[in-house]
Amino acid sequence: RTPRRPPRTVREALQECYIAPRTSPFPIQIDQQHNLISQSPDAQDERDISDVTINIQSASWDFDSCQLRSASGHALMLHGDSKVCVSRSKLGGSGTREDAMALVAVTCADTSECALLDSVVELCGTGGVVVMHGAVAGLQQCAVERCNVAMHVADSAQVGLMDSSATGIKWGLIFVPE
Repeated sequence: RTPRRPPRTVREALQECYIAPRTSPFPIQIDQQHNLISQSPDAQDERDISDVTINIQSASWDFDSCQLRSASGHALMLHGDSKVCVSRSKLGGSGTREDAMALVAVTCADTSECALLDSVVELCGTGGVVVMHGAVAGLQQCAVERCNVAMHVADSAQVGLMDSSATGIKWGLIFVPE
């Protein structure tokens, strides 16, 4: 696999995310067992990841037809210069009870980039997608459902929403802190 050039804009991040044809009728199930999927061997990051289902530190991953769930934590967290593509997947909480809802479905920090295509972000107590620092996140043909806030955008982060919908949002579509 050849390394991808890091996208500079939301549109480029989405264009570099290839959706392969569905090859299996059974989606990969990744549950809320707080698995550490990828961590750079030279990482000195001391962030608390005890409530993170999937933590990706400066790596590239593609998820297709997955269930990325968390109860009271983060379903997917990106750090460093991670590049992640999520397509035809569901991210967020594992149920509607307060203790089954995720805190956040996707957190993009540092200079990470995340493209979500044809996916559902749902059941989040705080926010569906949190993008901060210099991170880039793009949602295309996605649905954000039953979250308090659909997106948190902070610092110099970039966010793009294209052909997407938000329903059951309690406090607002986009929150930008002072």
